[in-house]
Amino acid sequence: MKRNDLIHQDRFPDHSEVLLLPDMLKKAVEDNPHHTAIIDGNKKVTYQQLWDRGVNLSVILEKSLPKSDAPILVIMGDFIDNIITYLGLILANKAISNLNPD
Repeated sequence: MKRNDLIHQDRFPDHSEVLLLPDMLKKAVEDNPHHTAIIDGNKKVTYQQLWDRGVNLSVILEKSLPKSDAPILVIMGDFIDNIITYLGLILANKAISNLNPD
């Protein structure tokens, strides 16, 4: 389903635009780049840092992965790394399936 198809569905009658996660994050970067986006214990990441790291990862993924839809395995670290990895995968147009049994 395309993004424009979502705009016209009955689920979004009052919205002229549907924002996806990258759109929402980009807006947060534009509005508040130095505000804290994520806190994990004593680690903090700003919206700008989150965006930059996600974009950097997406570029690495696009350059190093095959163009096919073949599945890939990504091993993630802490919570902040998980979010950055998900963002990078989304920005690189890769499907995500969480295999964590927890």
